[in-house]
Amino acid sequence: AGGAGGVNAGGAGGVNAGGAGGVSAGGAGGVNAGGAGGVSGAGGIAMGGSSGAGGVDASVPEVPVFTCDAGLSVCGATCVTVTTDPDNCGGCGVRCGSGLCMAGVCQQQGAGHVVVIGHDYAVNRTGMNNLVGNAVFLADRDPVIVLSLESGADPASVAGTVAAINQVASERGRRWVRASGHSVDVINNTLSYDVVLIHPHQSSSDAQLLALGAAWSTPLSDFLAAGKTVVQIEGSSPSNGGTYKILSSAGLIAIAGHADVTGQTLTVIAPSDAISLRVPRTYRAEVNSVSFTSTEPNVVVSTMLGAPVVIHRTF
Repeated sequence: AGGAGGVNAGGAGGVNAGGAGGVSAGGAGGVNAGGAGGVSGAGGIAMGGSSGAGGVDASVPEVPVFTCDAGLSVCGATCVTVTTDPDNCGGCGVRCGSGLCMAGVCQQQGAGHVVVIGHDYAVNRTGMNNLVGNAVFLADRDPVIVLSLESGADPASVAGTVAAINQVASERGRRWVRASGHSVDVINNTLSYDVVLIHPHQSSSDAQLLALGAAWSTPLSDFLAAGKTVVQIEGSSPSNGGTYKILSSAGLIAIAGHADVTGQTLTVIAPSDAISLRVPRTYRAEVNSVSFTSTEPNVVVSTMLGAPVVIHRTF
């Protein structure tokens, strides 16, 4: 009851009702075991009341920091390998429909798609906007990563196309990421993306378009073989006979020419095609719309005379 180091009503070092260093009701440096509303002295630890200056409030638990070993990433409370995990492929929550993830990219087992749309979207309406939005969201990744090739394109056409995709994304609860790129990205880095979006090349010559198609033939073929999507927007240009020459030169679609169809009434002739979702059965072709001279069988939209305006080819 009185020895040093023992349970002591007053001795130093013991359990002490008031002495320095002990369990104290209020002494400096002590542990305050007081009831609700009690206050510890400076430097003390308050178990039930408010701590004094410099004190630690034990009523707020310390949150541990969750870390992973080198080469692993934190997703929630789990350590994952985002380069190969099919449920966190390239990032947390990115699920691969095929169950295959390689180098952080889902390896799709579905069909590849080429969609050619004869509208440049500089002027657009909600109905026709669904065409390009549906084409982009053929990819099942969330968000869809789009390589947007805008070199030489009319800024109004690019802005209208982006607005159209945003409209469909909002309506369908989908997300997409636009990554503006160049020819080198197609040649060297295509598989990092889900969709390649080719805008109309207003300032390129026919020779330049044909050269691009030759250079892109192999990487785009590999891209489609991986179950991904190429979308090409088309419109009239004073500098060339049509941006479609890129894909025709690459051997990915059979188109030989195009013609202006501005103001004509167009018809959806394949309403069950995924590209037709929410597109009116008939609608007006806006400024700078074109039809194609093509033998492709998978026509989605045509003129009243049967000339293709939207073509969807699967691989």
